[in-house]
Amino acid sequence: MRLSVSLTPRGQALTASAGALALGAFLSGALELYGLSAAALVLVVVAWGRARFASWDVAFTRTVTPARVAVGGTCRVDVVACNTGGRASPRAEGRDPFGDTGRTARFSIASLRPSEVRRTSYRVTPSRRGVYSLGPLSVRVIDPFGLAEAVGRAAGEAKLRVHPQFEVLPDSALPGGGRLRRRATGQSDGTEPDTFLLKRYSVGDDIRRVHWPTTARVGDLTLRHDEPRHSGLVVVLADLRRDTIAGDNAPSSYPDAEIPIDASQSDALETILEATATLAVSWLRAGYLVRLVTSAGFDSGRGAGQAHSTTILDALSEAAAHATQQQRLPELPSADIPVVVVTTDKCDQRRFVALVGQRTMKNMTVVCVATPLTNPTPCEADMIPTASFSVDEAGPGSRIVGPRRQIRIPVGSTLARHAGSSVVEA
Repeated sequence: MRLSVSLTPRGQALTASAGALALGAFLSGALELYGLSAAALVLVVVAWGRARFASWDVAFTRTVTPARVAVGGTCRVDVVACNTGGRASPRAEGRDPFGDTGRTARFSIASLRPSEVRRTSYRVTPSRRGVYSLGPLSVRVIDPFGLAEAVGRAAGEAKLRVHPQFEVLPDSALPGGGRLRRRATGQSDGTEPDTFLLKRYSVGDDIRRVHWPTTARVGDLTLRHDEPRHSGLVVVLADLRRDTIAGDNAPSSYPDAEIPIDASQSDALETILEATATLAVSWLRAGYLVRLVTSAGFDSGRGAGQAHSTTILDALSEAAAHATQQQRLPELPSADIPVVVVTTDKCDQRRFVALVGQRTMKNMTVVCVATPLTNPTPCEADMIPTASFSVDEAGPGSRIVGPRRQIRIPVGSTLARHAGSSVVEA
């Protein structure tokens, strides 16, 4: 590790004082001031030399556990220092910044003997979703007088992904959950399934699921682990268009790509992403195949399991509002596949058709985030606005361009509070 040596503010002040004393001695003829000036300069030079030639052969490693958390969750950062040199290292201070939040973890590093290892840790609780960088970790060695310091980079950056908050809904609260047919992988008469997985016994496993033929063959206690049941495909479509979030309240002088989003509209975006995460994770936990698409063009593809859940949450952690002209119309499946559109009450009929197209959507549900009103009246302040689009079935041969069901949630609330009570049939 290379240390960059410089004078501290105290050392700079002492150097300036030494110069002032020398000037005073020259102007007044007081030779004693020359001695004080020289003593101050010698002290500064000695401090700089101690910092410059300090033995600092210390290797650092940083571990973030877990590397993915939800908003409000806590992760632990462990820092390990090991003296790889042949002499004891001086005392130092470690600094580990947390992204661009302005927060920095600071900790003291005691003197380390050769081959000695020291550990320390601190906790991080992010309040906003996103991808954060921890580091680079730097160390600061200061001489005993505090006149000079040596600063060096000890470790690089580590990534921390912060997912949107989500809750796991029961099957009864999932839109259309009770109407989706499940395809069991085994027989339905209570006999052993035709296909199953095997795993070794762990403490706490049900001993009644032991697969004795395999246990006798391999010599280890082996249990039968049935394959998960999947119920078909569910598509979640997240509307991230800037004009849908800002709506008609955006100043007309701004082009669509530059519409500003204030704090309340940013909260609407976060509510959209939290509702999307809740739906996707809940369906995955229930055993469904889930496909997430966004108006920005992201498509997770159909998948199931923890790995697919992580892929979806990682995408939502980086999601941002985009301009309407950057919208990429997703290719939605046929009408018999359930589709849930997560949008806001600013999504009128025109914007909704631009999002999903003119197609029949018998199994469509809309989660509508009710954005705050601009300068609401006392009567309007307590109202939850509803979406302005509706089912259009007028005339023969017309197509359904709107939802069959709507779930309305206010900004800052959670889908779990409204999924069971606000589902209405159009």
